[in-house]
Amino acid sequence: MSKQETQTQRQSSFWGRAGSVSLVLAEWLLIVLVYAAYAGCPPPDLNESCYLVKAKHYWLPDWCRRDLFVRSADVHTFFYATVGWFTSVLSLERAAYAGRLAAWGVLAWGWLRMSRALTPVPLMAALSAGWFLLLTGIRMAGEWVVGGVEAKVFAYGFVFAGLGCWLKQQLRWCWLYWGVAVLWHPLVGGWTWIAALLAAVATREIRGQWKHLLPWSVVGLAVGFPGLWWATAALRAPVSHEEAIQAARITVYERLAHHLAFHTFSRRDMAALGLVACMSIGWGAWMGKRRASCRQLARFTAAVAAIALAGIVIDQSLLWNLDLAARLLKFYWFRLADAVVPVTAALLVTQYYCELCERDRRKAEYYLVIILLIPAVVLGWKVGRELRDTRPRADRRWDATAGDRQLALRKYRNWLAACGYIREHLPKDALFLTPFNQQTFKWHAERAEVVNWKDFPQDPASILEWKRRMDDLFPNTTARSDITYWRDNEIIEKMRRYGAEYLVLERLPGASRALGPAFTQVYPRFGDVNEDFVVYRIAP
Repeated sequence: MSKQETQTQRQSSFWGRAGSVSLVLAEWLLIVLVYAAYAGCPPPDLNESCYLVKAKHYWLPDWCRRDLFVRSADVHTFFYATVGWFTSVLSLERAAYAGRLAAWGVLAWGWLRMSRALTPVPLMAALSAGWFLLLTGIRMAGEWVVGGVEAKVFAYGFVFAGLGCWLKQQLRWCWLYWGVAVLWHPLVGGWTWIAALLAAVATREIRGQWKHLLPWSVVGLAVGFPGLWWATAALRAPVSHEEAIQAARITVYERLAHHLAFHTFSRRDMAALGLVACMSIGWGAWMGKRRASCRQLARFTAAVAAIALAGIVIDQSLLWNLDLAARLLKFYWFRLADAVVPVTAALLVTQYYCELCERDRRKAEYYLVIILLIPAVVLGWKVGRELRDTRPRADRRWDATAGDRQLALRKYRNWLAACGYIREHLPKDALFLTPFNQQTFKWHAERAEVVNWKDFPQDPASILEWKRRMDDLFPNTTARSDITYWRDNEIIEKMRRYGAEYLVLERLPGASRALGPAFTQVYPRFGDVNEDFVVYRIAP
């Protein structure tokens, strides 16, 4: 019997039987509840307003069919075809709740498998999940794992399940799980594959098994191939070489620079993630002298860090050639590091506690108080702050134009009222020009819009059209005064250019102006009161 097996057997006998079905289900449910407390808010969450409206159009093609974003390429087709079905039979809000439950359930299942592969002790998976949520705030590229329903949440569930097999040396199954992760989200699953291959090359024991593992890796690739095919379909769009480069520059340096361009990241965030990464890899290597699974975890994390370092080298070495850099950096080189580094640190915290229990029970009791108290206080404070604001996260952008909390709450209520009027009284196939600083018009009003900042397409042709519309309607000089920067005849000309019949105007104090007789006000009227939004129609 190996040293690791002996230690695992001691832990199981010390803590009791960890694998009973009722205990596993109870811990899985506890993790789901922890996720819900951390990420729960009224729909839509930040990206749900994008993902679920596109999913609804996928199932109901006539819904918002004139909208640029929902008509763009379906990169995450598997998500739209599966979870998106909820939007065809439920309201968007109920579909969000159903999708969250499914996503958090898969994520908790993957986390439980991964945590117990390292630490087969009851309730340690729930504790490590709490530490992960605490540490996930340490990130440099804005990546998150636990949140609203979208494709990557499901993908991370299978990434974690595959890591559990990796840590237990069940190397056949890990490639299958990671193939499913590619199917859900090609970038999350694809980078996991690459990191695992790098870690395998650095592990002598795995290198000797390639002849037996190759068929399983081929099966895993076959499982994930449809996801890759759907994602690369956007890259195969019929655009010229120059247009493809321009779309990449818009993506990397304008719209998604906070995710993709390393030289735009916060230096404090860089330093924090780098410090935690070095500590986690070093700690895992040190614990790996006694436990092979810790060594495997450290190697995988080092491979993920190497991918991020490669992205840093690309960013810094090609500052003189931004066209080439943009075409390379658009593949999210830093995404996996933001997720995996906190995972490693959280798992090692609980594993160290279990080892300490075997050596010194008294010291372990003090350590348990610390590792319970820190996430409980921090996460409790965060949950309490969230409960004080009952607005969906996607609608909190009104804070930027309101000035204070009370005005922001009033603006949110008035936004719902304006969207509700549009949904109930105006034509379903109408096209609207909407305020610059919002992302939930399609969610609340269920009508198509010309363009908005948040709904960013992913195929080059649609990206270029998105950029043209943003520059035409909201250049930098009009960001404060919104569309009323233009004269009435210019606004009408722009609306007719895109086929828009209606205009939703945000009343910005000191910036907006009243529109002339060329615009017919359709809301508010007949006794309605709305201090923040007006809806106009232009003549055909």
